[in-house]
Amino acid sequence: MATATRSLSLPFNGLRARHFRERQGLTLTQLAKRCEEAGLRINHSTLSRYEADHFGPTVTRFRVLATALGVEPEDLCGPLPDVPDDQDAAPSGTR
Repeated sequence: MATATRSLSLPFNGLRARHFRERQGLTLTQLAKRCEEAGLRINHSTLSRYEADHFGPTVTRFRVLATALGVEPEDLCGPLPDVPDDQDAAPSGTR
């Protein structure tokens, strides 16, 4: 009996995946390579579709994507936080 591919029921947010990828300075091709190193080949065009929220990953691909990005799976769910782009910058007057 073949195993059915299950869709992810968590609120995956492709923009969060893009956020973490871009913060690390990765291209989609580089992320695809990291996914393969994490255990599963995911084509860069598929990753692009995830980021654009055309469709979400299966549970297995979701876990591999989180591992490849170095984040917890729940970090790829829900809305983007309201955080300024320069959040890593030191407060003014401390440099």
